[in-house]
Amino acid sequence: MQNRSSALQTDRPRSHEEPYGTRDGIDPAHVPPGLTTAQARARLAEVGRNVLPQAAPRSVVAVFLRQFLSPLIYILLAAAAVSLALGDLKDALFIGAVLLINSVIGTAQEHTADKATVALRKMEQVRASVLEPYAGKSLHSNHGQRVIIGQRLMQTASDVFLGWIRGKNGRDFYIRQLRDMKLSAVIEDWDTGMLRQYGRMCAHALARAHARSGDAAMIAGYMGSGQTFDDAICEFATEYCSQNRNDYRAFLAAIRKGRIEARMDQE
Repeated sequence: MQNRSSALQTDRPRSHEEPYGTRDGIDPAHVPPGLTTAQARARLAEVGRNVLPQAAPRSVVAVFLRQFLSPLIYILLAAAAVSLALGDLKDALFIGAVLLINSVIGTAQEHTADKATVALRKMEQVRASVLEPYAGKSLHSNHGQRVIIGQRLMQTASDVFLGWIRGKNGRDFYIRQLRDMKLSAVIEDWDTGMLRQYGRMCAHALARAHARSGDAAMIAGYMGSGQTFDDAICEFATEYCSQNRNDYRAFLAAIRKGRIEARMDQE
């Protein structure tokens, strides 16, 4: 595929001084200008980086004392004090026991929530890209930031909760929505016409993402207006499908021969 599509490259790359569309046939009016370096620095100085604040971890004692910071608790404490002043020790002890039980339960719940938050962040740990040995190190100091910047660049509408953070142990994380709310198409029951339409939609979304991630004029010039690139993609997809089938046959054969132990997930 690489050899067949290499002929589609332009004769020379567009220089930084050459405006969009002067050589690649792209209308400059439809290319978003973006922010200048000065504007980006001013925006950064004004609003700061998109980094979640890192609060210091709370101790169990601090969480326990926090349970008493409530107007209702103040009323119950006052009632216990009045009962004690009137000599009603039984009511005072009862109110005190209720406050103690409530504080213990609240402390346990908040402590569990704090541990769950830490566990959630660990699930989104980000490491260096596998392309670094070939493409060089990332321009971003935080690998979570690298992932988020890439998502915002390629996605038309990104998650509003996207952000990044660095833990005390030096590990990088990225933050996103807590629960995925996505749909998946059931293509097994579709006919040929629906599959073709779905393929066009997926191709359009993928092409749009790639166009947003790089130089649109250079990408258009690389692909050209002929069928060479399209044919190369189709050939690659067909060979990839054949390879998947061969791999699956080898996988089943390994199971039958006992070289691989297969387990069925319980529904």
